[in-house]
Amino acid sequence: MSLNKTSKVSVVIPCYNAQGTIRRALLSALSNDGNLDHVFLIDNNSTDGTLDLLKELAVEFAPLVSVHIETRKGACWARNKGLSYVESKWVQFLDADDVISSTKLSNQANYGEENELDIVVSPFLLRAPNGNVRQSPDIEFPTHIGLMRGSMGTTISNLFRTSAVREVGGWNPEWTSAQEYELMFRLFQNGANFGRLNLYLSTYFVGVLGSISSGSPAMLRANSLNLRLEMFKEFIGLCSDPRDIQKLMNGLFVQVRWLYPWNKGLALSGWELLRSKGFQPRTDEHLPASYCITFRFLGFPLTEKIRIKLQRLRRTFSK
Repeated sequence: MSLNKTSKVSVVIPCYNAQGTIRRALLSALSNDGNLDHVFLIDNNSTDGTLDLLKELAVEFAPLVSVHIETRKGACWARNKGLSYVESKWVQFLDADDVISSTKLSNQANYGEENELDIVVSPFLLRAPNGNVRQSPDIEFPTHIGLMRGSMGTTISNLFRTSAVREVGGWNPEWTSAQEYELMFRLFQNGANFGRLNLYLSTYFVGVLGSISSGSPAMLRANSLNLRLEMFKEFIGLCSDPRDIQKLMNGLFVQVRWLYPWNKGLALSGWELLRSKGFQPRTDEHLPASYCITFRFLGFPLTEKIRIKLQRLRRTFSK
């Protein structure tokens, strides 16, 4: 398919103390030369040599690359700063420690144009510090099921129509994690069209210190559950098929389990909501059969205590 202006993409990269990884991220964006419109590098209060390096990169790769500064702390502020400069129809939000493939922008932008989409959702690869690579969960539709279950891609794997993001006010700086799902939730509420392109076109590097979107495990998990509680209130009325209702509840329950070791009070509030709906966990790709059987006999708190103890034992014997 021949390229045209409608499939041009700008890339926004927020940077915080990213001098060790930003060149790699930038080169991955620049490898998409056919569809690339511009790359906006946004320094966000870096305390190392990142800003100086960004300026050098902007000179080296002029005129495709420019540097801007956002002093308000956080990835959302930095992304919104970059978004304010975007003139292309599509925008790619790329973190400074991750990479995209050389065909990502063309594949997703052209697919989005052909199918009149606002968000093109794709799976991604996760690369561990030891070099091991695994695939993200499969993308799930309908959209509200995928959003609840955390299977609608991630920041770097998806492509956004610029106007759609602007219509909902951009990224929400009040969220320090779960930011892309909070954004996609608002896009869904605003009637945005989501579509799936089942190609692995990006790589997320796990465990990078100083990542601009990092935070404590307790905070990350609490944010994720709070967001899913808001989603659940809206999405439960959209489900008429009992199988979809079960998937929705299972998705919320996974978030409850994920938070339980870190914040029992908030996790139990989520559990009480599910229990009030008559929820019983059912085996799926997120919930093993052994857990569901144990739950049936022992209930939630005791099953979780056993699960946590078993995890600790596995970690002890694996050392």
